[in-house]
Amino acid sequence: MSSLKSLVSEVERLRTSPGTDLELVSALNRLAGAEYRNSPENARRHAEEALILARKLNDDSSIASSLHMYGTTCWVKGDFEKALENYRSALIIWEKLGDKQGIAGTSNNIGNIYRDRGNYSEALDWYLQSLQIKISIGNRKGQAISFLNIGNIYRQQGLFEQAGENYAEALSLYEEFEDDLNIAKCYNNLGLVQAQMGNSQLALEEHRKALAIRQEIEDSYGLSNSYGNIGSILGELKQHTNAREYFTKALELKEKLLDSRGISISCSNIGSTFLKQKQYNMASEFFTRGLQVAADIGARDLEAICMYQFSELFEARENYKQALDYLKKYLKIKDNLFSEDSREKIAVLSVKFGTERKQMEADNFRQKNVELRKIMDQQKIAEIELEERRSELEKVVQERTAELMKVNRGLETEISERMTAEQALIDAENDLKASYDMLEKSFKGTICTISKIVEMRDPYYQGHHLRTADLARSIAVEMKLSEEQIQAIYFASIVYGIGKIKIPQEFLSRSGKLSEIELKVVRTYPQNGYDILKNIEFPWPIADIVLQHHEHIDGSGYPFGLKGNEIMQEAQILCVADTVEAMSSRRPYRPPFNLETTVEQLKQRSGVLYGSRSVEACLAVIEQGRFSPREDYAGTEQFRADR
Repeated sequence: MSSLKSLVSEVERLRTSPGTDLELVSALNRLAGAEYRNSPENARRHAEEALILARKLNDDSSIASSLHMYGTTCWVKGDFEKALENYRSALIIWEKLGDKQGIAGTSNNIGNIYRDRGNYSEALDWYLQSLQIKISIGNRKGQAISFLNIGNIYRQQGLFEQAGENYAEALSLYEEFEDDLNIAKCYNNLGLVQAQMGNSQLALEEHRKALAIRQEIEDSYGLSNSYGNIGSILGELKQHTNAREYFTKALELKEKLLDSRGISISCSNIGSTFLKQKQYNMASEFFTRGLQVAADIGARDLEAICMYQFSELFEARENYKQALDYLKKYLKIKDNLFSEDSREKIAVLSVKFGTERKQMEADNFRQKNVELRKIMDQQKIAEIELEERRSELEKVVQERTAELMKVNRGLETEISERMTAEQALIDAENDLKASYDMLEKSFKGTICTISKIVEMRDPYYQGHHLRTADLARSIAVEMKLSEEQIQAIYFASIVYGIGKIKIPQEFLSRSGKLSEIELKVVRTYPQNGYDILKNIEFPWPIADIVLQHHEHIDGSGYPFGLKGNEIMQEAQILCVADTVEAMSSRRPYRPPFNLETTVEQLKQRSGVLYGSRSVEACLAVIEQGRFSPREDYAGTEQFRADR
């Protein structure tokens, strides 16, 4: 507050001092920068005054600074179009002046606009441009801002480890600068990561650290966020009345701050507490307001949240038609958001901008950024992206097949010219083996690529498919199946989850119970996987195995309710291997099971859910020590089948 008062005094002094107009512009912009979170109207008025004076002075640098500041006051109020207009005008001037500091700052804020509108790909592009410049000019404070923003993108995509690393790096820098405002922001974001990972108590600790700092420095905007975040955790703990008290505090501050985005979020949160307590009319009232505000500012991610909440509301009222209609609207918006910013791209960025960022030379960094931008430019909307990937994979297989045929034709000619039939046969066998190895390597590369895509989509499943594949192969070997069947089972086990790429990520990582409608959506993934894989010319029936791997012997499985021998032997084996590996691993909605519990559950369900031959072979593999649980045992409750 003392800093704000000194800025006000400086502005008043400069207004009455002749020949200090340029200094006054700078002071007005700094004052607006100190006010825009907690007093957005005052900030906007001061930024507008600075812009008018800068244009009167015809000073390009002052005009660009004022445009940037005025754009920021528009952004805070949710006027995204006006904010973008001013930021872009400022950027043109910065580029003309060659002012890298200005370019970096404005590029970062343009990224904020695209992030808030749900266009994560475009946001990330601007953040990386900004970070690249900050590294080249040694701007460490600016780098801290970029680490925070890139961390936000990772968090929104469910890549929590990478998000936490970026937040921790930003926190280290802000502690070095003794910047309490942003230290609190780092604690706040670390709390969000812990909450999304299901660690409620750790999340509360981080948010309370942020709250204490924000109360001390009287940061109204930050306080409103802390109240909302603490309310969300209390809601997860089913303390809905207490949660609503915090959400209401947040809403009151957001309304004073004229923070449209925050108002929409707060209304949605309050509505959720009423929904949980079956006060449906109150829930509808707040959801309606939240949706209207989100639509007014063009915040598509918030519109998606409201659509989903309305779906839950109508389902609770047993109006399933309306519930399904709103769920479809929600999924449509989410599909569009993910088409603009695929998780594959974010995973690439995690590799490229990891621990080596600080050591990169500016030119090398710029080159890597160009490569990343090229990758992002190649992304299409979700359905087109999937179709193109399928076509590309099919093309690779066809090309490798064509190469093999070409090699074979060459071998036929060469064989006819051999000195002896014996030598020709030996050479031909060697060359054919090499060609086959080349083709098999291509298939394996294709399949591993698909597996990586799946695990980027659902971080709780990282490594699951390879472990499942190893176990499935061991079961098949124990059953003395043919080498062809063993290969089919192994590779199908690696890619069986590809259909999850079309399932909303929050459904997959939900720590609580899914609704019936949500569960139906999740259970479409075997059919989704089949649709993606069916036209790829694998030498094994991979698509069919993927389609049937959730079918049960008694007909209780999905998608078709097949029974007994109607289910492929390979799919029965994959079902058992997937179940055992899943029970042994942590999931967002339960801890892992010990091996004894897993074995007992298998025995009970043998011949009911799972094929008895497959179970018998699996138990033999476990008894021989050829399978070990992924994590230490952490619970004994009744097993609930993986989604």
